[in-house]
Amino acid sequence: MNEKFYQLPCGRREKIIRSAYQVFSRNEYKRASMSAIADAAGISKSLLFYYIKNKKELYLYLVCHAENLTRSAVQDYGVWETEDLFEMLRRNVRAKCSLSVKYPEICMFSVKAYYEQHPEVKKDVHKLIAKTNQNAEQKFFRTFGNSMFREDIETETMYYEIALACEGYLYRCFQKGQVDIGRMEEEFDVLIKHWKKVYLRRWK
Repeated sequence: MNEKFYQLPCGRREKIIRSAYQVFSRNEYKRASMSAIADAAGISKSLLFYYIKNKKELYLYLVCHAENLTRSAVQDYGVWETEDLFEMLRRNVRAKCSLSVKYPEICMFSVKAYYEQHPEVKKDVHKLIAKTNQNAEQKFFRTFGNSMFREDIETETMYYEIALACEGYLYRCFQKGQVDIGRMEEEFDVLIKHWKKVYLRRWK
């Protein structure tokens, strides 16, 4: 990112970031315009380009920014500090929800970025996300292994099913504008009870 961007007053820089999340979360990369981001941020397009080289640079910055925020939230909520798989899932949902307070569109942006197919950014985005996903997988299998699950369960398949379900649930909630954390936890507990019945050796 252009060094001038980091020299901006914190408030103005945050305004640009939030505006960019908003525009990119509502449009595919190709259709998201720097003009729309400048308008949302309350600055001219020429001034936006003074601080940011181009749309690709801003987009990849947002991907890294979202990854860093998520990593910090996961740490703050102690997601990996429990050996209870389902408590870990609850904490992970709370961590993701906490990000929506400051950046309401960050969840939608992250999902769209994951599936973005535009050749200008696809390769770079997938490279950035792949490293985070790999680290999460390694932590998952190192923490939980196979001992708590039914012998006929393929752990890797279970991991991907749960991961996709979690992301899909959060995506649906944020898409509808439902950020009632209490209600989301209640609904998520229903999913957890289902997973316990399906995957654990013995469910109580």
